[in-house]
Amino acid sequence: MRSSPPNIRPGFTLLELLVVIGIISMLAVVTVISIQRVTRDVKLSNGVNRVLGALATARTEAIRTNTPTLLTFRMVKDLEDPSQPAQVEMVVAGFTGEIVKGNNPGIGMNAGAATTDVCRFVPSPEVAPRYLPEGIMIAGPSQDIGIVDDPTGTWNFMSPGPWTPVDQDNDGRYDYYRSAEAGSTFGVLFGADGTVITRNPEAQTSSSNRLYNWVDYDNERDNGGNYVLNRSSTNSGSNTSFFQQRESDAESFINVCQFLAVYDEIKAKQDVDYTQFIAAQNSLGAGAFLELRDEQLGTWLDENADRIHFNRYTGLAKVGGS
Repeated sequence: MRSSPPNIRPGFTLLELLVVIGIISMLAVVTVISIQRVTRDVKLSNGVNRVLGALATARTEAIRTNTPTLLTFRMVKDLEDPSQPAQVEMVVAGFTGEIVKGNNPGIGMNAGAATTDVCRFVPSPEVAPRYLPEGIMIAGPSQDIGIVDDPTGTWNFMSPGPWTPVDQDNDGRYDYYRSAEAGSTFGVLFGADGTVITRNPEAQTSSSNRLYNWVDYDNERDNGGNYVLNRSSTNSGSNTSFFQQRESDAESFINVCQFLAVYDEIKAKQDVDYTQFIAAQNSLGAGAFLELRDEQLGTWLDENADRIHFNRYTGLAKVGGS
């Protein structure tokens, strides 16, 4: 007597198919997240390397020209194509030897103008500007911002936007972009020997005078021959405008930093609610806005940013350390 063939079940049940699809979906999600994280890490590393390269170039330029030299950072955006993202531009600028008084009509400071000296820098004709990858930003410590209660605990952050194009003279062409969130203009100052300094030794001014640094991008002068600081037209009556970079390409005073923090703004916005900063700025003013941002975003930087420090004797930059 022959035995009956085994009962072979063809294919898979619906439940088994759903389980397999679920596992594949989970693996796909994990893979995408991993790829995004790796891509972010690579972009941040690329940004850090570009900053290190720009710092090395500025230091070399200071030694070559035997002149105090700034590496400064500002936000730029394509006026012809608003769809293009804003980027951080790194500019090497040399000291011209000229010191402009704060009460110069082209500078037009209100408070402390007579006891304020401004060192005029111009972009180096030998070094082209460099740019950071989209979304990579820089911050630095602020020792002299003048509009918050505790300047020793503040940060210089760049304007992250959102950016609104402005046609100031109504000629159908954009003149600049205005950022909804304020930022600061800052940089690193190298002495003629290549070391990092905080005060220009070639500025022969009274020790009681406040000393600022200014990068003159356009060499503009008024009818009286005075150098013109093309700052924000929206804040022309306040010293705050020197520190709040509200418009892409605006000129302002440079706050000198002793170290830098490079970070991924996209990651920062995922972890920190930026809208609260703008709300504080609109309702409580610049001081409250800056203090709130320093507290929240500054704390985030401590754990997520790559720090760049400088050897005190040589001025050489390195990641990490102190």
